[in-house]
Amino acid sequence: MARNKRTKKESLRKFSEKRIFDKMFATVLKPTDLKPYFFKMKRQPRNDEISITTLITVDRFDTLLNSMKTFDGPYSVTLHIFDDEFLQENLDKLNNFLIINLKTIENRLDLHLIVDKFTRQLNYFRNVARFFSRTDILLPLDVDFIVNKNFIPNLKSNDFVQRKLRSGKGIFILPAFEYQDEWVNTTFDRFPQTKAEVISQFGTNLTIFHGRRNKGHTSTRYSKWLTSTDVYPIRPDTIRYEPYAIFNKTYVPWSDERFTGYGGNKAAWWYEIYLSGLEFWVLPYDFVIHIYHGYPEVRDNERIKNTPIILNFVSEICSRYKTMFLRKEEEKDLEELQEFEMMGCYEKLKRIP
Repeated sequence: MARNKRTKKESLRKFSEKRIFDKMFATVLKPTDLKPYFFKMKRQPRNDEISITTLITVDRFDTLLNSMKTFDGPYSVTLHIFDDEFLQENLDKLNNFLIINLKTIENRLDLHLIVDKFTRQLNYFRNVARFFSRTDILLPLDVDFIVNKNFIPNLKSNDFVQRKLRSGKGIFILPAFEYQDEWVNTTFDRFPQTKAEVISQFGTNLTIFHGRRNKGHTSTRYSKWLTSTDVYPIRPDTIRYEPYAIFNKTYVPWSDERFTGYGGNKAAWWYEIYLSGLEFWVLPYDFVIHIYHGYPEVRDNERIKNTPIILNFVSEICSRYKTMFLRKEEEKDLEELQEFEMMGCYEKLKRIP
């Protein structure tokens, strides 16, 4: 009898958990099998710690380990594995990774496993890593980026940054760089670790991340960062802006899970963050550097596919924040109105009946 009761309770718990996840991630493609804390670090992170959240596939285990060499804090990582003929082989790779690297990850890594047949539901993966992270302050970062080693001490010593993070009012951006020579990007242990080292290389071999391809990072105002000794505010001047930044997760909108594949998924999220009214600041001494890897040609096709989703998303977000915008108009907050007009929402909102 006791065994039957236990079995019923376990079935009810599993049933309820599945229903909860279905509701939490209601707009993702299904079926999808989510296993939070497939690997769970032994310790409970202190809430004043900063967690990196990221997503990986089985071919990125080494890249994750490289990231963990320069950042000592906890990680909340989503791992996606395709449900195909290689499923068992990839699960074996996962188990081998966990066993071989146990000493490195046992007190630093929470890993959440997703198995399904769908390609690159990236915002879903990001939301999973964020939801199951165990600290309030997060740095969502692509796994192929390296943070400068003094990042945490720099933050802890800045009272202004700490106050803004605790209150949830501030987003603090780390300028992103990359090398133009691909071979340099493979030797991450030679990356600069101080701002002075970045300045000495900037403009020759070291450049703005994706600076040659789009405007995803130019709003950071790199020329100002090079000479700045204190945090400074910025206003994104394009919907393409997609910085890397730390924030208090309690106050930041979630990533829209309708996006699949590459193209606009992260930029759309940052667009809503800005429209929600949070302050954007740039850290004066900290930065991230991209570790080079090849880009699949499929990205261009996926960007084209996501274009109508982005256009619909912008219209929806503008409508959602209509009340806040119109209230600001009534209050004659001209500076704020100029920001919204710059981001392309204000004129659109004026046409909404």
